Amino acid sequence: MYLLKNFLIGFSVLFFSMGFAFSQEAVKDTYIILFQENAGLIDPPNPENAGKVPVGQPTSGQSKEELTATLGLNGEIITILEVNNGIIVRMNEQEAQKWRNDGRVKLVEQDSGMATFDATFENQDEYPVYRNGALTVPRVDTDEQAGLFQGGVFQYDASIDAWRLQNYQVAPVTDIFLVESNKVELIISETLPTQVFLKVNGSFADSCQKLGRINHRLQDNRFEVVISIVSSVPDDGSQGCFPVVTPFEKVIPLPVYGLSAGIYNYMVNSKITGNFELKNDNNL
Repeated sequence: MYLLKNFLIGFSVLFFSMGFAFSQEAVKDTYIILFQENAGLIDPPNPENAGKVPVGQPTSGQSKEELTATLGLNGEIITILEVNNGIIVRMNEQEAQKWRNDGRVKLVEQDSGMATFDATFENQDEYPVYRNGALTVPRVDTDEQAGLFQGGVFQYDASIDAWRLQNYQVAPVTDIFLVESNKVELIISETLPTQVFLKVNGSFADSCQKLGRINHRLQDNRFEVVISIVSSVPDDGSQGCFPVVTPFEKVIPLPVYGLSAGIYNYMVNSKITGNFELKNDNNL
């Protein structure tokens, strides 16, 4: 009864407070490449030029064209990420796969784009959906946790002129296994508006585990990120689970567009914490 009450309260807050939505979509043929620390490909930033160069240009003065030739890159470098030892590049998936296999590279990730305000609900996995008389609410936050309640299904009952809760799941914070050498890495772009990513390295404990929903919210100046692990074992028991440790890597974009300049904190599964600074108001 306590869970039901909290779910309904959370649903009411979620449903009536929605005015705008954040949508994040991958940018076609645009990728982020981060190099190993010892690759020696990206010139370090020059503090003396900070604030003196055009937006998107490295303070080191490194040339995009010369770097493209040095790399033998079949694509166009959009930005040199001198702080993060990487580049944002326009190229096709075939070229991206080539760089994933390059020993000098530690990450190739499709650019998730900038979080933008959108008055329409484009991603039906994130927002309430009404279909065939049933209202599905993917997630509801509580004071304690982002996305504590998930998969809520309501059915309208005309006899009482009210919605009945038919089904929901509770997804408490799980103690995900993080690779000790990396854990959570902060990635910040040099372009404006600034983009901020958390790269999470971890491992599944058995062959049936996979990543579930990833929820995040901004509370005051802290991003709370909750990564859930779910089991993919078939309900009919036709497949067993094996104790195989399988690494995973996930890059999570934080919706920082529109935020004011300042220090922001992040917390992943109530365990890993850190902070970053937006030096300017993050808008166009």
